[in-house]
Amino acid sequence: INKNNYRDNCFVYACVQSGVFNDDELHKLRSIMLTRSIPNKKITEIAIQMKCHFVVHRMDEKYDVKHQDQVSINTHKNQKVIADREVKLRLYKDHFMIYDESLPITKFYIEHKDEIDKTYPNVNIRKRFRIRGYNQTGYPKYQPNNWNGTGFMTIMRAMFEHGCFREINQCEQGILDTCEFDNHLNDYVSLSYDEESCCRLESADTKKITEWSHIYYADYETDVTVSPHRPYLICLCDDKHVGSFTGSKLTSTFLMSLETNSLTYFHNLKYDACFFIHEPDWETQVTQRSGTLLQVVMDQYKWIQVIDPKTKKPVIDPKTNEPKMKKIRSKHLTFRNSYSIIPAPLCDFDDMFNLKVHKEIIAYRIYTEKNLQRKTIPFDEFYDQY
Repeated sequence: INKNNYRDNCFVYACVQSGVFNDDELHKLRSIMLTRSIPNKKITEIAIQMKCHFVVHRMDEKYDVKHQDQVSINTHKNQKVIADREVKLRLYKDHFMIYDESLPITKFYIEHKDEIDKTYPNVNIRKRFRIRGYNQTGYPKYQPNNWNGTGFMTIMRAMFEHGCFREINQCEQGILDTCEFDNHLNDYVSLSYDEESCCRLESADTKKITEWSHIYYADYETDVTVSPHRPYLICLCDDKHVGSFTGSKLTSTFLMSLETNSLTYFHNLKYDACFFIHEPDWETQVTQRSGTLLQVVMDQYKWIQVIDPKTKKPVIDPKTNEPKMKKIRSKHLTFRNSYSIIPAPLCDFDDMFNLKVHKEIIAYRIYTEKNLQRKTIPFDEFYDQY
């Protein structure tokens, strides 16, 4: 595989073949199309940015042959696309190509390709494409020079039927990689530019970066000799202080100690969250991706009396004749998984970041409930366990 032959994905290559776009526009298009997967929404966005209509005919093989050609995208119907030019594409087996009604090749050639190429190697390949059969003496018969070609799908179906294609397997990463964008934009040779192709400032209503009231880093230590593991210690720190929580209510004490609207990082949140995610009187939202726990958001609410702003007195509910109550959020906490940002164990951090620290020595199985009650144990017990 020569990767230089696969510099564009199929959508970009079809746009190149259309001849509609100039070089600057093609560079812009390549910067937009970073993947092989192209959803319909993306094509509409491209149509708006490139000021060009796209019409995509998708071949849907669940229908009979006469009705397989389905128009899946037509940006002429979208008022947001303002353009006076058009690119017409065909989508067949998840592959984009320039839309052709017919191809300059006969079905007979597809069906007898190996035989024809072997028998007539000196005949120009374009002429071989026009062979439509043999006469009584075995000499090939050709389509005339003004022949309009064979229907596109007739040729494609014949090529699939006679093994001209094979599916690319997932393990063939070398081939798959060639379909990806690999930053092949030309170097700048001048400082002139097309203002219409430039990025625009985002609008003022763009989502702002969250401003946390406080950022913490925390970790649970647990008794691993029982199932499920039982926490006996939580350590918590920020950029200035270090604290810890122990005892039977260490988790509830820990949660109440955190400032509302704060962010707390755990390294491997999936494990630590098991000990606080089901804490009573909290509402929890979980964000996961591919089995990895990325974020946990916990909210605590309380009921308060509704006060009349004018009289400054409690509002009475006419149905119950009792003070009217409303539910408000009293605490909002966010927990995130630092392992999804730095996927490495803490013991590797000293080498990764050139830190003069090391992971502490812990004989995990010695921290049993009995030993925690003893508080101190002989060194020999620790040494044997470690």
